[in-house]
Amino acid sequence: MRYILTIVWGLLILSCTYDNDLTDRQEPDMLNFRIDEVATRGVVFDENNLDSFGVFCYYTGDTEWDASPLASGAYMDNVKVYRAGTADNWEYANPKPWGGPGYHTFFAYAPYTTDQVKPKTTTPGALELEFTLTTPITSGGSIGDAINHIDLLYSKNIPTDIKQHYLSSKDSRVPIHFAHALTKVSFEARLDYTPALDTTVQVNAIYFTDLYCQSTLKMTKNGANGVTEATWYYDPTSSIASDKRRDIYALSPGAITPVNLVKSTNYSPITTLNGFMMLIPQSIENRLDGSTPLLVIDYAVTTTGPGGNTQIKKVGYELAKIIKEFEIGQSVKFQLTYDGTGLAAMSATCVVGDWDDQDVDGDLEGTYLQVSSLNVSFSQTSSYTIYYFTDFPGIVECILPPNGLTALSQPGCFKLSGTKGTYTATLKAGKLSRTIRITITD
Repeated sequence: MRYILTIVWGLLILSCTYDNDLTDRQEPDMLNFRIDEVATRGVVFDENNLDSFGVFCYYTGDTEWDASPLASGAYMDNVKVYRAGTADNWEYANPKPWGGPGYHTFFAYAPYTTDQVKPKTTTPGALELEFTLTTPITSGGSIGDAINHIDLLYSKNIPTDIKQHYLSSKDSRVPIHFAHALTKVSFEARLDYTPALDTTVQVNAIYFTDLYCQSTLKMTKNGANGVTEATWYYDPTSSIASDKRRDIYALSPGAITPVNLVKSTNYSPITTLNGFMMLIPQSIENRLDGSTPLLVIDYAVTTTGPGGNTQIKKVGYELAKIIKEFEIGQSVKFQLTYDGTGLAAMSATCVVGDWDDQDVDGDLEGTYLQVSSLNVSFSQTSSYTIYYFTDFPGIVECILPPNGLTALSQPGCFKLSGTKGTYTATLKAGKLSRTIRITITD
Protein backbone atom coordinates (compact mmCIF):
# COMPACT_ATOMS: atom_id res chain seq x y z
CA MET A 1 0.00 0.00 0.00
CA ARG A 2 1.13 3.51 -0.67
CA TYR A 3 0.38 4.57 2.89
CA ILE A 4 0.66 3.13 6.35
CA LEU A 5 -1.43 4.43 9.20
CA THR A 6 -1.22 3.20 12.75
CA ILE A 7 -4.10 3.12 15.17
CA VAL A 8 -4.83 1.46 18.45
CA TRP A 9 -7.34 -1.35 18.22
CA GLY A 10 -8.93 -2.67 21.39
CA LEU A 11 -7.87 -6.29 21.74
CA LEU A 12 -8.60 -8.47 24.67
CA ILE A 13 -6.39 -11.32 25.78
CA LEU A 14 -8.23 -13.05 28.52
CA SER A 15 -7.26 -15.77 30.90
CA CYS A 16 -10.37 -16.92 32.66
CA THR A 17 -11.39 -19.45 35.26
CA TYR A 18 -14.93 -19.97 36.32
CA ASP A 19 -15.83 -18.56 39.69
CA ASN A 20 -18.26 -20.32 41.96
CA ASP A 21 -19.31 -17.13 43.73
CA LEU A 22 -21.81 -16.08 41.02
CA THR A 23 -25.13 -16.44 42.78
CA ASP A 24 -26.21 -12.82 42.23
CA ARG A 25 -26.02 -12.98 38.41
CA GLN A 26 -27.91 -14.89 35.76
CA GLU A 27 -25.97 -17.13 33.39
CA PRO A 28 -22.57 -15.85 34.57
CA ASP A 29 -20.71 -18.05 32.08
CA MET A 30 -22.35 -16.54 28.97
CA LEU A 31 -20.58 -14.03 26.73
CA ASN A 32 -22.36 -10.65 26.76
CA PHE A 33 -21.38 -7.10 25.85
CA ARG A 34 -21.94 -3.47 26.78
CA ILE A 35 -20.93 -0.14 25.22
CA ASP A 36 -18.74 2.23 27.20
CA GLU A 37 -18.45 5.02 24.62
CA VAL A 38 -19.41 5.64 21.02
CA ALA A 39 -19.50 8.60 18.65
CA THR A 40 -21.12 8.46 15.21
CA ARG A 41 -21.43 10.60 12.07
CA GLY A 42 -20.00 14.09 12.16
CA VAL A 43 -21.05 15.13 15.64
CA VAL A 44 -20.79 13.45 19.00
CA PHE A 45 -23.65 11.32 20.26
CA ASP A 46 -23.92 8.77 23.02
CA GLU A 47 -24.41 5.05 22.40
CA ASN A 48 -28.16 5.54 21.84
CA ASN A 49 -27.30 6.45 18.25
CA LEU A 50 -25.95 2.96 17.58
CA ASP A 51 -28.17 -0.08 17.10
CA SER A 52 -25.75 -2.88 16.14
CA PHE A 53 -22.11 -3.91 15.97
CA GLY A 54 -20.09 -6.91 14.79
CA VAL A 55 -17.92 -9.03 17.08
CA PHE A 56 -15.04 -11.41 16.44
CA CYS A 57 -13.79 -13.59 19.27
CA TYR A 58 -10.89 -16.02 19.16
CA TYR A 59 -10.38 -18.61 21.88
CA THR A 60 -6.80 -19.89 21.87
CA GLY A 61 -6.66 -21.93 25.07
CA ASP A 62 -3.30 -21.70 26.80
CA THR A 63 -1.67 -19.99 23.79
CA GLU A 64 -1.71 -16.21 23.48
CA TRP A 65 -3.18 -14.57 20.39
CA ASP A 66 0.07 -13.57 18.72
CA ALA A 67 1.48 -17.11 18.91
CA SER A 68 -1.60 -19.10 17.98
CA PRO A 69 -2.12 -20.56 14.49
CA LEU A 70 -5.90 -20.22 15.02
CA ALA A 71 -6.42 -23.52 13.26
CA SER A 72 -9.91 -23.93 14.70
CA GLY A 73 -11.13 -20.56 13.36
CA ALA A 74 -13.11 -17.86 15.13
CA TYR A 75 -15.12 -18.64 18.25
CA MET A 76 -17.42 -15.74 17.23
CA ASP A 77 -17.16 -14.84 13.53
CA ASN A 78 -18.65 -11.43 12.70
CA VAL A 79 -21.60 -12.01 15.00
CA LYS A 80 -24.25 -9.28 14.94
CA VAL A 81 -24.88 -7.83 18.40
CA TYR A 82 -28.00 -5.67 18.48
CA ARG A 83 -29.76 -3.40 20.92
CA ALA A 84 -32.70 -5.00 22.70
CA GLY A 85 -34.89 -2.06 23.71
CA THR A 86 -33.68 1.44 24.51
CA ALA A 87 -31.47 0.66 27.49
CA ASP A 88 -27.89 -0.57 27.40
CA ASN A 89 -29.07 -4.09 26.74
CA TRP A 90 -27.31 -5.92 23.91
CA GLU A 91 -28.16 -9.37 22.58
CA TYR A 92 -27.17 -11.73 19.78
CA ALA A 93 -28.62 -14.90 18.34
CA ASN A 94 -27.53 -18.25 19.79
CA PRO A 95 -25.67 -16.90 22.84
CA LYS A 96 -22.33 -18.55 23.56
CA PRO A 97 -20.61 -19.35 26.86
CA TRP A 98 -16.99 -18.47 27.48
CA GLY A 99 -14.83 -20.81 25.42
CA GLY A 100 -13.00 -22.17 28.43
CA PRO A 101 -10.38 -21.17 31.02
CA GLY A 102 -7.86 -19.97 28.43
CA TYR A 103 -7.19 -16.84 26.34
CA HIS A 104 -10.03 -14.96 24.61
CA THR A 105 -9.32 -12.21 22.05
CA PHE A 106 -12.07 -9.79 20.97
CA PHE A 107 -12.43 -7.35 18.06
CA ALA A 108 -15.53 -5.25 17.37
CA TYR A 109 -16.65 -2.77 14.73
CA ALA A 110 -19.83 -0.76 14.06
CA PRO A 111 -22.29 -0.52 12.50
CA TYR A 112 -22.76 -4.20 11.71
CA THR A 113 -22.70 -4.98 7.99
CA THR A 114 -21.90 -7.94 5.78
CA ASP A 115 -21.72 -5.78 2.63
CA GLN A 116 -19.18 -3.15 3.60
CA VAL A 117 -17.04 -5.10 6.11
CA LYS A 118 -15.77 -8.54 5.08
CA PRO A 119 -13.28 -10.69 7.02
CA LYS A 120 -10.24 -11.71 5.01
CA THR A 121 -7.35 -13.98 5.95
CA THR A 122 -6.58 -14.56 9.61
CA THR A 123 -2.94 -15.40 10.32
CA PRO A 124 -1.17 -15.91 13.65
CA GLY A 125 -1.42 -12.65 15.53
CA ALA A 126 -3.37 -10.74 12.86
CA LEU A 127 -6.95 -10.18 11.66
CA GLU A 128 -7.82 -8.42 8.39
CA LEU A 129 -11.10 -6.73 7.46
CA GLU A 130 -11.83 -5.41 3.98
CA PHE A 131 -13.91 -2.22 4.08
CA THR A 132 -15.85 -0.71 1.18
CA LEU A 133 -17.00 2.89 1.52
CA THR A 134 -20.37 2.29 -0.14
CA THR A 135 -21.74 -0.61 -2.11
CA PRO A 136 -22.01 -1.81 -4.72
CA ILE A 137 -18.85 -0.70 -6.52
CA THR A 138 -19.57 -1.01 -10.23
CA SER A 139 -17.04 -0.72 -13.00
CA GLY A 140 -16.67 2.90 -14.04
CA GLY A 141 -19.15 4.08 -11.41
CA SER A 142 -18.80 6.67 -8.69
CA ILE A 143 -19.44 6.77 -4.98
CA GLY A 144 -22.57 8.84 -4.47
CA ASP A 145 -23.49 11.57 -2.06
CA ALA A 146 -21.75 11.80 1.31
CA ILE A 147 -25.04 11.21 3.13
CA ASN A 148 -24.68 7.53 2.15
CA HIS A 149 -21.32 7.12 3.90
CA ILE A 150 -21.23 5.11 7.10
CA ASP A 151 -19.16 6.18 10.09
CA LEU A 152 -17.02 3.08 10.64
CA LEU A 153 -16.13 2.54 14.29
CA TYR A 154 -13.61 0.19 15.87
CA SER A 155 -13.13 -1.12 19.40
CA LYS A 156 -10.41 1.14 20.70
CA ASN A 157 -9.98 -0.34 24.14
CA ILE A 158 -11.24 -3.47 25.88
CA PRO A 159 -9.90 -4.27 29.39
CA THR A 160 -7.79 -7.37 29.82
CA ASP A 161 -8.57 -8.33 33.42
CA ILE A 162 -11.07 -11.08 32.60
CA LYS A 163 -10.84 -12.98 35.88
CA GLN A 164 -10.98 -9.95 38.15
CA HIS A 165 -13.27 -7.70 36.14
CA TYR A 166 -15.73 -9.98 34.39
CA LEU A 167 -16.18 -13.13 36.46
CA SER A 168 -16.04 -11.45 39.87
CA SER A 169 -18.09 -8.39 38.92
CA LYS A 170 -21.83 -7.93 39.10
CA ASP A 171 -21.62 -6.57 35.55
CA SER A 172 -19.89 -9.42 33.75
CA ARG A 173 -20.41 -8.02 30.24
CA VAL A 174 -17.41 -7.29 28.02
CA PRO A 175 -17.15 -3.47 27.76
CA ILE A 176 -16.37 -1.92 24.36
CA HIS A 177 -15.09 1.60 23.75
CA PHE A 178 -15.72 2.60 20.13
CA ALA A 179 -13.80 5.27 18.25
CA HIS A 180 -13.68 6.48 14.63
CA ALA A 181 -11.74 4.47 12.03
CA LEU A 182 -12.17 6.86 9.09
CA THR A 183 -11.43 10.51 8.27
CA LYS A 184 -14.23 13.04 8.66
CA VAL A 185 -14.33 15.77 5.97
CA SER A 186 -16.48 18.90 6.06
CA PHE A 187 -16.60 22.23 4.23
CA GLU A 188 -17.10 25.89 5.06
CA ALA A 189 -17.00 28.97 2.85
CA ARG A 190 -17.00 32.77 2.72
CA LEU A 191 -16.82 35.69 0.31
CA ASP A 192 -13.73 37.89 0.26
CA TYR A 193 -15.39 40.75 -1.63
CA THR A 194 -18.66 42.70 -1.55
CA PRO A 195 -20.91 41.52 -4.40
CA ALA A 196 -23.48 43.71 -6.10
CA LEU A 197 -26.90 43.70 -4.47
CA ASP A 198 -28.30 41.57 -7.29
CA THR A 199 -25.50 38.96 -7.15
CA THR A 200 -25.39 35.78 -5.10
CA VAL A 201 -22.86 32.95 -4.86
CA GLN A 202 -23.76 29.38 -3.88
CA VAL A 203 -21.78 26.14 -3.74
CA ASN A 204 -23.68 23.37 -5.55
CA ALA A 205 -21.34 20.39 -5.20
CA ILE A 206 -17.89 19.43 -4.00
CA TYR A 207 -16.18 16.23 -4.94
CA PHE A 208 -12.86 14.42 -4.84
CA THR A 209 -11.57 12.40 -7.78
CA ASP A 210 -9.57 9.16 -7.58
CA LEU A 211 -9.89 8.49 -3.87
CA TYR A 212 -9.70 4.91 -2.65
CA CYS A 213 -13.08 3.62 -1.61
CA GLN A 214 -12.00 0.07 -0.77
CA SER A 215 -9.14 -0.88 1.52
CA THR A 216 -8.07 -3.41 4.13
CA LEU A 217 -7.66 -2.85 7.84
CA LYS A 218 -5.08 -5.21 9.34
CA MET A 219 -4.94 -5.63 13.11
CA THR A 220 -1.84 -7.09 14.68
CA LYS A 221 -1.22 -7.93 18.35
CA ASN A 222 1.43 -5.73 19.92
CA GLY A 223 2.55 -6.14 23.50
CA ALA A 224 1.23 -8.04 26.47
CA ASN A 225 -1.58 -5.66 27.46
CA GLY A 226 -4.12 -6.67 24.85
CA VAL A 227 -3.30 -3.71 22.58
CA THR A 228 -2.92 -4.03 18.82
CA GLU A 229 -1.53 -1.95 16.01
CA ALA A 230 -3.69 -1.60 12.93
CA THR A 231 -2.87 -0.35 9.44
CA TRP A 232 -4.96 0.48 6.40
CA TYR A 233 -3.37 -0.87 3.27
CA TYR A 234 -4.14 -0.97 -0.45
CA ASP A 235 -2.54 -3.23 -3.06
CA PRO A 236 -1.90 -1.20 -6.25
CA THR A 237 -0.90 -4.36 -8.15
CA SER A 238 -4.40 -5.83 -7.84
CA SER A 239 -6.05 -6.72 -11.15
CA ILE A 240 -9.02 -4.58 -10.09
CA ALA A 241 -6.95 -1.73 -8.67
CA SER A 242 -8.67 0.86 -10.87
CA ASP A 243 -12.04 -0.31 -9.57
CA LYS A 244 -11.04 0.72 -6.06
CA ARG A 245 -10.76 4.42 -6.94
CA ARG A 246 -13.86 6.55 -7.31
CA ASP A 247 -15.11 10.13 -7.38
CA ILE A 248 -16.72 10.94 -4.04
CA TYR A 249 -19.38 13.64 -3.87
CA ALA A 250 -21.02 16.09 -1.49
CA LEU A 251 -24.14 17.45 -3.22
CA SER A 252 -26.68 20.18 -2.44
CA PRO A 253 -29.12 20.09 -0.73
CA GLY A 254 -28.46 16.70 0.91
CA ALA A 255 -24.83 17.19 1.96
CA ILE A 256 -24.27 20.88 1.09
CA THR A 257 -26.54 23.59 2.48
CA PRO A 258 -27.87 25.77 -0.40
CA VAL A 259 -27.17 29.16 1.20
CA ASN A 260 -25.83 32.36 -0.30
CA LEU A 261 -22.25 33.00 0.76
CA VAL A 262 -21.61 36.26 2.60
CA LYS A 263 -18.61 38.54 2.94
CA SER A 264 -16.87 37.88 6.22
CA THR A 265 -13.50 37.29 7.80
CA ASN A 266 -14.98 34.12 9.30
CA TYR A 267 -15.99 30.97 7.45
CA SER A 268 -19.54 29.63 7.66
CA PRO A 269 -20.26 25.88 7.56
CA ILE A 270 -21.94 24.63 4.39
CA THR A 271 -21.90 20.90 5.27
CA THR A 272 -25.23 19.56 6.50
CA LEU A 273 -25.55 17.49 9.67
CA ASN A 274 -25.69 14.28 7.59
CA GLY A 275 -23.31 15.48 4.90
CA PHE A 276 -19.92 14.80 6.46
CA MET A 277 -17.76 12.71 4.17
CA MET A 278 -16.43 9.56 5.85
CA LEU A 279 -13.29 8.70 3.89
CA ILE A 280 -10.84 5.83 4.05
CA PRO A 281 -7.52 7.04 5.50
CA GLN A 282 -4.98 7.24 2.71
CA SER A 283 -1.94 9.03 1.40
CA ILE A 284 -2.71 11.78 -1.11
CA GLU A 285 0.77 12.43 -2.51
CA ASN A 286 3.26 10.01 -4.08
CA ARG A 287 0.64 7.34 -4.69
CA LEU A 288 2.03 4.00 -5.82
CA ASP A 289 -0.60 3.60 -8.54
CA GLY A 290 0.25 7.00 -10.04
CA SER A 291 -3.20 8.55 -9.51
CA THR A 292 -3.57 12.26 -8.73
CA PRO A 293 -6.66 13.02 -6.61
CA LEU A 294 -8.38 16.35 -7.23
CA LEU A 295 -10.66 18.58 -5.17
CA VAL A 296 -13.37 19.97 -7.48
CA ILE A 297 -15.75 22.77 -6.50
CA ASP A 298 -18.95 23.37 -8.48
CA TYR A 299 -20.56 26.73 -7.71
CA ALA A 300 -23.04 29.21 -9.17
CA VAL A 301 -22.85 33.00 -9.50
CA THR A 302 -26.34 34.42 -10.08
CA THR A 303 -27.40 37.95 -11.00
CA THR A 304 -31.04 39.04 -11.02
CA GLY A 305 -32.84 41.90 -12.69
CA PRO A 306 -32.72 42.85 -16.40
CA GLY A 307 -30.26 40.67 -18.27
CA GLY A 308 -29.55 38.59 -15.21
CA ASN A 309 -28.29 35.03 -15.49
CA THR A 310 -26.67 32.18 -13.60
CA GLN A 311 -23.12 31.14 -14.38
CA ILE A 312 -22.19 27.61 -13.32
CA LYS A 313 -18.47 27.44 -12.62
CA LYS A 314 -16.20 24.52 -11.79
CA VAL A 315 -12.62 24.67 -10.54
CA GLY A 316 -10.29 21.84 -9.55
CA TYR A 317 -7.14 21.65 -7.46
CA GLU A 318 -4.55 18.95 -6.89
CA LEU A 319 -5.53 17.66 -3.48
CA ALA A 320 -1.92 16.93 -2.47
CA LYS A 321 -1.18 20.66 -2.65
CA ILE A 322 -3.77 21.21 0.09
CA ILE A 323 -3.31 18.12 2.28
CA LYS A 324 -0.80 15.27 2.15
CA GLU A 325 -2.71 12.52 3.94
CA PHE A 326 -6.08 11.55 5.43
CA GLU A 327 -5.49 9.92 8.82
CA ILE A 328 -7.56 7.71 11.10
CA GLY A 329 -9.75 9.63 13.54
CA GLN A 330 -8.85 12.91 11.85
CA SER A 331 -11.18 15.84 11.15
CA VAL A 332 -10.39 17.76 7.96
CA LYS A 333 -12.24 21.02 7.36
CA PHE A 334 -11.84 22.53 3.89
CA GLN A 335 -12.21 26.32 3.78
CA LEU A 336 -13.37 27.84 0.49
CA THR A 337 -12.92 31.52 -0.36
CA TYR A 338 -14.46 33.33 -3.35
CA ASP A 339 -13.09 36.77 -4.27
CA GLY A 340 -15.11 37.46 -7.43
CA THR A 341 -12.15 37.75 -9.83
CA GLY A 342 -13.04 34.99 -12.29
CA LEU A 343 -12.77 31.22 -12.49
CA ALA A 344 -9.74 31.13 -10.19
CA ALA A 345 -11.64 33.28 -7.73
CA MET A 346 -12.56 30.21 -5.65
CA SER A 347 -9.61 29.03 -3.57
CA ALA A 348 -9.30 26.25 -1.00
CA THR A 349 -7.28 25.57 2.13
CA CYS A 350 -7.88 23.17 5.02
CA VAL A 351 -7.71 22.93 8.79
CA VAL A 352 -6.81 19.58 10.36
CA GLY A 353 -7.65 18.41 13.87
CA ASP A 354 -8.71 15.42 15.93
CA TRP A 355 -12.20 14.03 15.68
CA ASP A 356 -14.01 14.98 18.88
CA ASP A 357 -14.60 11.78 20.83
CA GLN A 358 -15.51 13.39 24.14
CA ASP A 359 -18.15 11.76 26.32
CA VAL A 360 -21.52 13.48 26.40
CA ASP A 361 -24.42 13.21 28.78
CA GLY A 362 -27.27 13.88 26.40
CA ASP A 363 -27.27 17.64 27.00
CA LEU A 364 -24.98 18.57 24.12
CA GLU A 365 -25.92 21.99 22.75
CA GLY A 366 -25.29 23.33 19.28
CA THR A 367 -22.96 26.24 18.59
CA TYR A 368 -24.57 27.58 15.41
CA LEU A 369 -27.86 27.62 13.50
CA GLN A 370 -27.96 28.97 9.95
CA VAL A 371 -30.98 29.39 7.68
CA SER A 372 -31.13 30.00 3.93
CA SER A 373 -33.14 33.22 4.31
CA LEU A 374 -34.56 35.39 7.09
CA ASN A 375 -37.08 37.14 4.81
CA VAL A 376 -39.16 35.11 2.37
CA SER A 377 -42.08 35.87 0.08
CA PHE A 378 -44.22 33.50 -1.98
CA SER A 379 -47.79 33.15 -3.20
CA GLN A 380 -50.49 31.18 -1.42
CA THR A 381 -50.74 28.90 -4.46
CA SER A 382 -47.13 27.77 -4.01
CA SER A 383 -44.72 26.91 -1.22
CA TYR A 384 -41.25 27.90 -0.02
CA THR A 385 -38.48 25.72 1.41
CA ILE A 386 -36.31 27.06 4.24
CA TYR A 387 -33.00 25.19 4.59
CA TYR A 388 -31.14 25.14 7.86
CA PHE A 389 -27.73 23.99 9.07
CA THR A 390 -26.73 23.36 12.68
CA ASP A 391 -24.42 21.22 14.77
CA PHE A 392 -27.22 20.67 17.31
CA PRO A 393 -27.67 16.85 17.55
CA GLY A 394 -31.34 16.95 18.51
CA ILE A 395 -34.55 17.82 16.70
CA VAL A 396 -34.84 21.25 15.04
CA GLU A 397 -38.30 22.76 15.62
CA CYS A 398 -40.26 25.24 13.51
CA ILE A 399 -42.52 27.29 15.80
CA LEU A 400 -45.46 28.79 13.89
CA PRO A 401 -48.26 31.28 14.63
CA PRO A 402 -51.58 29.63 15.58
CA ASN A 403 -53.24 30.13 12.19
CA GLY A 404 -52.50 30.67 8.50
CA LEU A 405 -49.11 29.00 8.15
CA THR A 406 -47.94 25.37 7.98
CA ALA A 407 -44.47 23.82 7.85
CA LEU A 408 -43.68 20.33 6.59
CA SER A 409 -40.52 19.00 8.21
CA GLN A 410 -38.03 17.34 5.85
CA PRO A 411 -34.34 16.43 6.32
CA GLY A 412 -32.43 19.70 6.67
CA CYS A 413 -35.36 21.94 5.80
CA PHE A 414 -38.98 22.99 6.34
CA LYS A 415 -41.46 23.41 3.46
CA LEU A 416 -43.70 26.42 4.18
CA SER A 417 -47.19 27.02 2.83
CA GLY A 418 -50.24 28.99 3.93
CA THR A 419 -52.78 31.69 3.23
CA LYS A 420 -52.23 35.34 2.33
CA GLY A 421 -50.73 37.38 5.15
CA THR A 422 -47.56 38.37 7.00
CA TYR A 423 -46.14 35.98 9.59
CA THR A 424 -43.12 35.23 11.68
CA ALA A 425 -41.80 31.73 12.32
CA THR A 426 -38.95 30.64 14.58
CA LEU A 427 -36.52 27.82 13.95
CA LYS A 428 -35.26 26.46 17.25
CA ALA A 429 -32.30 24.10 17.78
CA GLY A 430 -31.82 23.62 21.50
CA LYS A 431 -30.97 27.04 22.89
CA LEU A 432 -30.34 28.48 19.42
CA SER A 433 -33.08 30.18 17.41
CA ARG A 434 -33.63 32.17 14.20
CA THR A 435 -36.72 34.26 13.42
CA ILE A 436 -37.97 34.31 9.84
CA ARG A 437 -40.30 36.96 8.39
CA ILE A 438 -42.75 35.44 5.89
CA THR A 439 -44.97 37.27 3.40
CA ILE A 440 -47.59 35.24 1.52
CA THR A 441 -49.23 37.00 -1.44
CA ASP A 442 -52.27 36.20 -3.60
